[in-house]
Amino acid sequence: MLSTEPGAAQKAGRVSVRGAVYALVAILVLINLPTFIDLIWHDTHPTQRRAYQATLASDLVHLVWWEEAYFADFGAYSATPEKGYTTPSAGRAVQGFASSAGVTIRIGAATRSGWNATAIHRLDEGVVCAVFLGDGPAPEAGAVAGEPKCRQKQTK
Repeated sequence: MLSTEPGAAQKAGRVSVRGAVYALVAILVLINLPTFIDLIWHDTHPTQRRAYQATLASDLVHLVWWEEAYFADFGAYSATPEKGYTTPSAGRAVQGFASSAGVTIRIGAATRSGWNATAIHRLDEGVVCAVFLGDGPAPEAGAVAGEPKCRQKQTK
C-alpha cells in the first residue's frame, strides 16, 4: 500500500541508502576477514618477525664489539658480559653489556681464543640468531666470524 504521507518517499530513500551502506561495509569486512584473522590467530606477522630479527642481529653486533673491547683489555673473552669490568691499565669502569627489551642472549662458550652466543626474542621465539668469534663453535656451516646469522627455529 502506498503511503500518502508527506516525505514518505524521502524517508524510504534514506532507509534504502542506509541499508546499502551497511551491506557495503559487511562485504568489505568479509573480504578482509582472512587478513584480520591471520593477524590475530597466527604466528608473528612477517613485518614484526623482520623487526625482531633485526633487533636480535643488532644486539649480537653490539655484543661482538663489547667482547672485542674486553679481549683487548684482558686477552680473553668474557662469559658474563652483563657484569661489566674495570680496565686493568686505566682503572676505568666499563659498563656491562645490556640487550634490548625482550631479548635473551646466552653465551655458549667463552675461552681465551673464542666464544659463541645465541639470541631469541620473547615475543617471537620462532627465530634464533647466533654469532661467534675466534675458534668458538660456528652456529652453522657457512657462518662468518663476527656476523650474526639468523634462522627459523626447527619445530618438532
